Amino acid sequence: MKRILALTLCTVMLLGTLCSCAAYYSLFGYNENYTGPIIQAYLSDLPTTFDPMNAYLDDSASYIMSLIYEGLYKYDANGKVVKGLADSMKKTTWDKELGIFEIEIKLKYSRWSDQTSVAADQFVYAWQRLLDPSATNGSAVLLYQIKNARKIKDARDDLTKYDFGATAVGTDILRIALEPGAQGEDGLYAEPDLELLKTNLASPVLVPLRSDAISKLTDWAASNATVVANGPFYLKNFNYKELTNTNGESRILRLERNKYYLRNDETDPVDKYVKPYGITINLSNNGTNYETAAEMALAEYGEGVRQFISYLPIEQREAYADKVKVYDSIFTHAYYFNTKNELLANESVRQALSLAIDREALVDQLVFGKPATSIVNSSITGVSTQTAVSTTADVAKAKKLLKDAGISGGSFNITVKAGDETSLFVANYCKGVWEKELGFSVKVNELGAVAYQENYYDGVHDMFNQCFEANGEDVTFVYEYQKTDKEGNPVYADDDKKIPVMETKTFNADGFDIIAVDLAQTTTDPFSVLAPFSKYFSGGSLDLSQAISEYKPILPITGYDSDEYDQLIEAAFAASTEEERAAKLAEAEQMLMEDLPVMPVFTFENAVLCSSELKKVSYGFGGSVNFKATKYPDYVDPDKVAKKEED
Repeated sequence: MKRILALTLCTVMLLGTLCSCAAYYSLFGYNENYTGPIIQAYLSDLPTTFDPMNAYLDDSASYIMSLIYEGLYKYDANGKVVKGLADSMKKTTWDKELGIFEIEIKLKYSRWSDQTSVAADQFVYAWQRLLDPSATNGSAVLLYQIKNARKIKDARDDLTKYDFGATAVGTDILRIALEPGAQGEDGLYAEPDLELLKTNLASPVLVPLRSDAISKLTDWAASNATVVANGPFYLKNFNYKELTNTNGESRILRLERNKYYLRNDETDPVDKYVKPYGITINLSNNGTNYETAAEMALAEYGEGVRQFISYLPIEQREAYADKVKVYDSIFTHAYYFNTKNELLANESVRQALSLAIDREALVDQLVFGKPATSIVNSSITGVSTQTAVSTTADVAKAKKLLKDAGISGGSFNITVKAGDETSLFVANYCKGVWEKELGFSVKVNELGAVAYQENYYDGVHDMFNQCFEANGEDVTFVYEYQKTDKEGNPVYADDDKKIPVMETKTFNADGFDIIAVDLAQTTTDPFSVLAPFSKYFSGGSLDLSQAISEYKPILPITGYDSDEYDQLIEAAFAASTEEERAAKLAEAEQMLMEDLPVMPVFTFENAVLCSSELKKVSYGFGGSVNFKATKYPDYVDPDKVAKKEED
């Protein structure tokens, strides 16, 4: 596992117990109207986006996403689809002769963190955004059961978002027209699979979004000023610009109860649906002798200062292996190959690189995780072959493949997300093997994020994600930042109105040869992971500035282009029975793992330290944590308070 974000406090890391006294609030700056416990936790390092469309390419934001957003459906701990904000689903038109299949989903009453009601058109907006032809996201396939969704994404037949089969009927009704199945010999159309629809709608990618919030800032999803939440918690404090400076005191992220979540009666207790008042996240080591925030968090857990830890530094994991609760994650750490690179375009090279890695030995060093046998996450069962990739190394076979292909050496880079301990560890492990055993020259590139200002909002642009979306091309990002004088003080055009003087800066990054991605299995359906490797389901970005005279499919990330694979995915999509669909997906999975445009390395396991004083912490499918019902003793250790005040 790795980063799933650091939830802690500020410089004054207080007790693991909470109080309603003024002394507590004077230290932490919260309102004195105390209405519940504040959980001190460590979930992992800094997320750079809270955009559901992008946050599931690495696991650092996944815990937070499940806490601040909620969709129509969701998964329980066993992967079963249960209701989220959907109150009911009913068929309104179900005509097999005409092939018209329409349903309505009624929403439960709930409100966003700014008191705005959660409305049906906010789901429509979020889904249309995912289907925008200029957007880059393979998760668009999750919507292809809905009428015209695929054609809108592909910019075919002059269809636009206004032709989308999902529409709002008033505030709380979502009407969905579904694509009919194939027409049989009897002239009747096959019925859409509503259970599959629910499975897809349970994906955390398909939560509602607010157009008024997104329009404020280009990178709206990196600031609590523009991120509104419809889940049990919201971002009380999050400023990436401050989080990236060297002052430990400012590296704070706070989540606070969304008191409007599901609560439709102001006379209801404020904690009726969400018990904790908040969750506090410290992303620094506070200038202590601890090298990282994770090390300090672990030490403070031992002191009773923090109550929940879901990320342990690699060097500490073995010592805690018998003390943690371990459960599966939906994330698979995978290497995407840029097949436009002349060396990596050779299938034998990709296969040799995979064969040389001993996944079992690597996982032994990581302690928590499972050797990956497929790009389909091991937590998904019943459909996948799960045997496509060897978990042990075969260096002799790898060398033979290279020899037969006439390959003797070469160089390439591995791009990882800056600050990601696990990705860097794995990259250096692979670099060592590939250089020592196969004779390649490998460079590891760490690529982070840059902070800037736009419309006086602080923003952040994640260069790692941009590098990924650029599919191996070099990337340049031009951003603004506030000018400072020689002493480092901000310069204003108007001192009274605090209007900043802005300057432009350019950030360049080399394109990737291999890029390390934490790929999320966001549904229990393998199709959602396998389909985006087909050029007809890739979710790639179309250049709408060019006239589109005929449909030209966009190659997926990696540039993988296989007509045979495309046909398998197309057949799975059109299959009329579950058995036929499963068989085609198994064939596609096996083929993808033989061609290896993407190399699975290991699947994450979440290893959690949870205080015995924290009651009713529950875990969702794939690794999410549910703190909604969590209780914690409302008292304070006076000795710890006194000591902190003295310090």
